[in-house]
Amino acid sequence: MELIPTFDKPETLFYVDPPYPISTRNSVRWECEQTRCYVHEMTDDDHRAMATVLHQVRGMVVLSGYRCDLYDLELFPKWKRLDRAAHADGARDRVESLYLNDAAVAKLPQGTLGI
Repeated sequence: MELIPTFDKPETLFYVDPPYPISTRNSVRWECEQTRCYVHEMTDDDHRAMATVLHQVRGMVVLSGYRCDLYDLELFPKWKRLDRAAHADGARDRVESLYLNDAAVAKLPQGTLGI
């Protein structure tokens, strides 16, 4: 997050793939010490801090994750969300999401993905 302002320009694309919010983890794989599943874990407040930085970006942002109230209702409700079926958590069916800011959506070719 500290580097984003340094490299932020209108033509810059930031692909952000943070540790998933804890509320989206529904597998035995995640049954570890509550919040220490990744080497660099993020709490909901860390995701809020990340969102604050990402909302200030002048360039394009593509954020990956899973749908959750934290992202859909609180942090990125106005961002375009694209959902795709995937296999994760030991080949379980999941729906992965990409959240795009307005600058990223504007750069997509017209008609792409129904936008």
